[in-house]
Amino acid sequence: MEHITKDENNSSMILIAGLGNPGGNYYKHRHNLGFQFIDYVAQRLSNNKKVDFITKKKKADFISLKIEDKDVTLVKPLTFMNNCGEGILFMAAFLKIHEENILVVYDDTDLDFGDLRLRHSGNETNHSGILSVEKLLKKENFTRLRIGIGKPKDQNGKSLSDSKSLIEYVLSDFTLVEEYQLENIVFKNAFEVIKGFIKGGYNQAYYELEKARTKIKDEISRAPSISYSE
Repeated sequence: MEHITKDENNSSMILIAGLGNPGGNYYKHRHNLGFQFIDYVAQRLSNNKKVDFITKKKKADFISLKIEDKDVTLVKPLTFMNNCGEGILFMAAFLKIHEENILVVYDDTDLDFGDLRLRHSGNETNHSGILSVEKLLKKENFTRLRIGIGKPKDQNGKSLSDSKSLIEYVLSDFTLVEEYQLENIVFKNAFEVIKGFIKGGYNQAYYELEKARTKIKDEISRAPSISYSE
């Protein structure tokens, strides 16, 4: 089992990981929002140039970029959602990255579509992927960015919370409207949170978060195809 020791940590390098399942059949699933966002971040940080991820020992796809004076590595674990902590731990140990310099992005059905939450410790969800990360890192002082995907609804518009409905929902594709709004509204504004984390860690990211949430809420509330409740 890989591990990170305090004396070996690279205090200047930043790791940003998105959670998801590898393989083209899964890519557009709601549960793969983390992978989709990492690809978006890679394009933005590389000034929309073509980016090629490298596969490391079948554990993770990654790309390392120099952003001003910061070394940033973007990671998509290849160990599937329930074990994605394995891929993230492997990369963190390989690069000797301090837990406080790790940010993990994942989908959340408990948040309205497009809403954001940021935490530096603790967990408010039963998301299997983030539970895997917490278990294997054995520390909680890494940052979590949750991006809401909402809950499935019945024919009357009532939210469904039973396990079967939720599983079917997260393993289904985003609609075309949702895809458009993710890239042009949600990801665009959530990217500012990532830039804040790179620039000044959790505190700067949180400052950017509140501005991003306001912008996302305003833009989605004016979009006729998807409602955004309080």
